[in-house]
Amino acid sequence: MGGIGSGKPKGELMILDGHAIVDGKMKKSDFFNFLGTDLQNYSHVNMTPKQAATFKNSIIRMTHGVSAAIPMLCGGPRCPNKLCPFHDGKNWPLGLQCHPPGTLIKLGDGTSVPIEELDHKEHGVTSFFRKKSLIRTNYRNGYDFDITSREYNGRLLGFRTKDAFHETTPEHISIVRFNEKAFGKFCVYLMRKGNLWRIGKSTVCNYSKGIEKKAYSGFINRAKTEKADSIWVLGVYDTNTEALLAEEYFSIKWHTSRACFVVVDSTKKKYNDLYRWVTEEQLLEHHTSLSQHESFYRQKLNAIGLSIDYPIWDKTHSKRDSSSIKFYSTYPMFINSCNIIPEIMDIPVFPKGYTGRLHEAKVSWQSVSIEQRNYSGLVYSLGVHNNYKTYFANEIATHNCLYEVRMIQTLTRSYMEDIGVSPDSPTEMSLINKLVECDVIDFRSNLGLSGATDAEAATLLHTTTTDDGKGGMTETVALHPLMDAKDRAHRIRLQILDSLAFTRREKYKKAAALKQSEDSDASTFLADLKEKFATKTIAGVTSLDKIKEDAKKISEDIITDVDWSADE
Repeated sequence: MGGIGSGKPKGELMILDGHAIVDGKMKKSDFFNFLGTDLQNYSHVNMTPKQAATFKNSIIRMTHGVSAAIPMLCGGPRCPNKLCPFHDGKNWPLGLQCHPPGTLIKLGDGTSVPIEELDHKEHGVTSFFRKKSLIRTNYRNGYDFDITSREYNGRLLGFRTKDAFHETTPEHISIVRFNEKAFGKFCVYLMRKGNLWRIGKSTVCNYSKGIEKKAYSGFINRAKTEKADSIWVLGVYDTNTEALLAEEYFSIKWHTSRACFVVVDSTKKKYNDLYRWVTEEQLLEHHTSLSQHESFYRQKLNAIGLSIDYPIWDKTHSKRDSSSIKFYSTYPMFINSCNIIPEIMDIPVFPKGYTGRLHEAKVSWQSVSIEQRNYSGLVYSLGVHNNYKTYFANEIATHNCLYEVRMIQTLTRSYMEDIGVSPDSPTEMSLINKLVECDVIDFRSNLGLSGATDAEAATLLHTTTTDDGKGGMTETVALHPLMDAKDRAHRIRLQILDSLAFTRREKYKKAAALKQSEDSDASTFLADLKEKFATKTIAGVTSLDKIKEDAKKISEDIITDVDWSADE
């Protein structure tokens, strides 16, 4: 019936779920086994033998080298390949995993539909206006959206309030804010600054001094003061004593210093007056000698349910990106679900029993507790087409989970700021876009590797079996193609950075040459002018030397002839 590598499907109609219609009868087929995934959800994708062979050959060509990332470079609804198994079912691999089947999505008319039954041609969804805690519809049938699904095997986090409950994957972006219980609490954190790491303790939330009191986050204030890059909250405690003991525990267990990255007035008396005498150079040397490799902290964070890829605060998002946790702690903010802290954080819930106009309703902020379970199966990602980028899942307001759009925007802006590229420079902007493309390929490759089987994950080797045409099978073992994709993306990134560095050097050379030319012109002009004054007359004026002699003689004559008598 057409095995692996045969390239010759048998049957009048090929079905992607592993069946074929042969002589009018439905029979099992192994023609699509090479995909190596559960195909039971794709029984609606039918192909002629010719289409099936074309599809298979195209996919096989994309299983080696950097091309291994191409199937993940998905155009979604704009994809021209109507034969793609993801296309007809709208299962485009565009976003991070989010919600399991059965999650109810609030529509524009106030009713709800399971996420797996959403149809963008029939339905529109309700959104949430974060800044004013308001529900939003567009007065018609709700807002347009994209939806995608994929297989997922891992933890699901469940968030329960008094009126609602929903589940997400740990990386999903949720909407939260600190509540009054956060004030008076203490936290222990892990802070990163470049390749340096440290453990610290701080208040969770506090009020600023002065007439206008504002609620601010203590650990974010500490991160900004020390000019850190990222921070993770490892635990929250009721008393300062408990937090001090926890800080000591993490510092010893994680072999990481508690010393601050910089010396500021507020830290000069910490640790028996250490900071009264220590220098910045000594601190740098101290942290360099004690900080572990990033992989060490990745493992430690994973062990307590956090991710090194998703800090609770990151300096690159702290200025303008609305997806970052805010300095002022009671402001609604976007954070990854793995960073939600139970009891001291609230999440927005659709008002229970509300019967008025949806556009005028406010959400109810409710304290959250967290549950978790292991899950294997389909999960769905949703992206709403409006400025709010939010929707309600099981009555809880949450953020879009088509992650790559946000990631691309953030990376582009960060590269432009770091390298100093103007949007008016099309050449350099094209290089920036290429850099972001390399990062996306690297990100998707990491997702693919994280979902690999145990054997592949352990060895990073990829085994390919082909028919040798003589009734035997040839087995080829090579480095996992996604690793090859990562390597090529890395090399391309270095080439692009070299190109950007070259353009920077050329700009500096031109600027330096122009400045030198201007300086040279000015000095030459002054030298010529001085020479003219010294040796020539200009417009009937005597030379500079003659003027000096005349001035000296006049001054001597005046001093000699003056009568200094008091009578006169």
